[in-house]
Amino acid sequence: MKKNKEKIKKIAKKDFEKLQEMGLVNEDVTGDVTIAGTEIGDYEDGDFRGWGYIIYHGIEDSEYEYSYYTKFEWSSRPTLYFTDRVAHAWQYHTTSIRTSADYDVTYFSSSGRKLGSIDYDPDTEQDVYGSLAEIDIDYHEGIHDGYLKDKVRIPKSHKGETGTFVSRYVHSSAPKYVDGFSIGYGPISITIKGANWVYPWRNKFTIGKDY
Repeated sequence: MKKNKEKIKKIAKKDFEKLQEMGLVNEDVTGDVTIAGTEIGDYEDGDFRGWGYIIYHGIEDSEYEYSYYTKFEWSSRPTLYFTDRVAHAWQYHTTSIRTSADYDVTYFSSSGRKLGSIDYDPDTEQDVYGSLAEIDIDYHEGIHDGYLKDKVRIPKSHKGETGTFVSRYVHSSAPKYVDGFSIGYGPISITIKGANWVYPWRNKFTIGKDY
């Protein structure tokens, strides 16, 4: 478990550096890239891996500001490649001020040489207690990875409490228009209906702790 946590932490830091290069994270961020919890939230199943992490941005308008990330990766394209969903939900006291998502495909030659990459901008949906992104899996063989991100704020009155957000990746078993998929949100809960594979995990951290 410790080895897996360190591996994911390195990936999280690499993601953070990429976001800085793209101008999506300010250079003066006061916090550090933080694996979401002393009990790391992640899930592995075959070629799939998902995990969560946070970025602490500091205090804005008397509230703690964070970015919640639900990250996923397929080490190779799944056999069924329809429209998947990635979602997360948070606590009642947490408010999202911005939602975004990213999906990339890195493809290779038959000899293993990297040929290039494709960057997609997934559709997103927002709710009071959560958000969702649709991942239309590309047909290329290769590494498929991405994330769902919400910038959120939490009142300072919750300092020292355990912050939590739950993550779900839903791998569709049929095309979008016939899979009968639906999703609902509540505080720290995601309700999923439909014949799909669901990969769940929970992410925890201490509110107000400046890592």
